[in-house]
This record gives sequence, C-alpha cells and structure tokens, in this order.
Amino acid sequence: MSARWRTYPQIGSTHKNGDRMYGFTSGYAADLMAAGTSTVSSLLGTSITAAIKNVDVGDELEVVFLGDRWVARLNGIDVGRLTWSAKRRGEPNAVNGAPLWDLDDGVLHVERVTVNHDGEVIDIGGYVTLKNEDSR
Repeated sequence: MSARWRTYPQIGSTHKNGDRMYGFTSGYAADLMAAGTSTVSSLLGTSITAAIKNVDVGDELEVVFLGDRWVARLNGIDVGRLTWSAKRRGEPNAVNGAPLWDLDDGVLHVERVTVNHDGEVIDIGGYVTLKNEDSR
C-alpha cells in the first residue's frame, strides 16, 4: 500500500511519544460547522481497529449511524467510532442553527492522518458529507 500521507507536510509539532500528523485542513472546525459541514478531529481511541493502518489522506470512508453511535468503515470493515454524541443529534448548531450530525449515512473525507514513530497510521481526521452529497 502506498503511503500518500508521506507527500503531505507535517501539521504541528512531533508529539512527545513520536506521533506526527500529516495532511491538510479545510479550515477551522467552527467555520466548517457554521457552513453546515460536520468535522471529525479524531476517532474514539478505544474503538480504533487494525483497519486504521489501511487508511490514508484522500480516502473516503463510509459513515453509518448504528442507533447510538457513528462508525467509519473502509471497504465494509469498521475503522473506528466517531466522537460525536448521539444525544446531541439534530440539536441546532449554536452558530447557524443547522442540525448537528443529522445523518444516517455519510462519507468521511480523510484530510489528515496521525502516524506513530514506526510510520503506522493510528488516527484520522477530516470532514463528513451526506452519502449522496458531493465533496466540497
């Protein structure tokens, strides 16, 4: 598997444990949310599976709502759980009043990955669109 993330600049500094983030960002999360775009800064750490190692910058992961949580999947395999709170689903965004995370299926557009000191992907971030909505 190619590691496209290696072609992107490092974002921020190297963490004390050697982890580094690579990729790009579309803007500040608050600005994206104000525009109606849901963001993902990372996955819930305890939910991340070995499939995360196969995710790269530019990938599009399926996002599904399972009644009490959203899960990101790559080729039908769970990668990890989004940190969005199901209790807040549909609540109005404080900035623009748009409903928060009001989707059953979506696409997570991976903009950045965190890699460990061995160069293995250990976390991801990006933004989510509705499944039938074009990416920005």
